[in-house]
Amino acid sequence: MLPDNPKEVMGYYSLSTLSIELSQLPEKLVRKLPKHPVPAALIGRLAVSKNARGCGIGKMLLADAIKRTLSVSDEIAIYAIVVDAINDNVKGFYEQFGFAPLSNDSPRLFLPLKSFEDNHSTH
Repeated sequence: MLPDNPKEVMGYYSLSTLSIELSQLPEKLVRKLPKHPVPAALIGRLAVSKNARGCGIGKMLLADAIKRTLSVSDEIAIYAIVVDAINDNVKGFYEQFGFAPLSNDSPRLFLPLKSFEDNHSTH
């Protein structure tokens, strides 16, 4: 159930840019990329208030962040969306949407924007 107070913040996130070193990406993807770090969007601090958990707010925030990133990806080179999974629950949340680990020893996950192009071209 959503909070009764309409002025209560139910969740938020931030977006920023970063570069992914090729050595962090799976080898099968690296073969297809230029030989320099690739640009990415970082979703930072995606959080949902305790009162709004279980209401789908996290999914809506993630969808909004992806939509915003896709909307600028034609003008600004962005290869992937990156998130930092602070624990296994957070990791599982992002993995259900297709995010994969950047490397075995990192909590950082990524989702290539190309995965959305593939989905759009089949519909």
